[in-house]
Amino acid sequence: NLVTLSARSLVRAGGSSSSSFTIEGLLAKSVLIRAAGPALGHLELAGFLADPRLRVFDRNRVQIGTNNDWGTQVSFPAANQAEATPVFANGSKDAAVQLTLVPGTYDVVVDGNDGGDGYILLQVYDLETNKPRLVMLTTRGYVGNGQDTVVVGFTIAGSRSRKILLRAPGQQL
Repeated sequence: NLVTLSARSLVRAGGSSSSSFTIEGLLAKSVLIRAAGPALGHLELAGFLADPRLRVFDRNRVQIGTNNDWGTQVSFPAANQAEATPVFANGSKDAAVQLTLVPGTYDVVVDGNDGGDGYILLQVYDLETNKPRLVMLTTRGYVGNGQDTVVVGFTIAGSRSRKILLRAPGQQL
């Protein structure tokens, strides 16, 4: 099963990075969604987004979750659970939200709370490794030269091989 989905992208000034993920199955699932900006500084990535804002929408485009400055939410320990990396410092400007979601596709939009620009790492963590399961991540973001690329990652749990499909349609969109 996919237990972590992630995408690093560049948020341009006044713009956003958009991703979608899908939960497959019959029951609700608890997920942790994080937008790391300042935490990327600990990984020596220059030019991170200083103040990311994270918004989650359901298939009807209704906003069902939002966060800016997770560190101001005292009762939110999950942001550093699930072996989440990079670790968010207390009081950081990184964004995170924990939601229990029914199966379906959800959109996540990350932008600069202050209209700024920089790199973000969007992460979706499966907090329950039983079914239903995470099955897909799509990301739309700015792609330029050098480190101005979209980098996608995932973690597969278990010991047996899995078939996966990776696509990069590019200009076909």
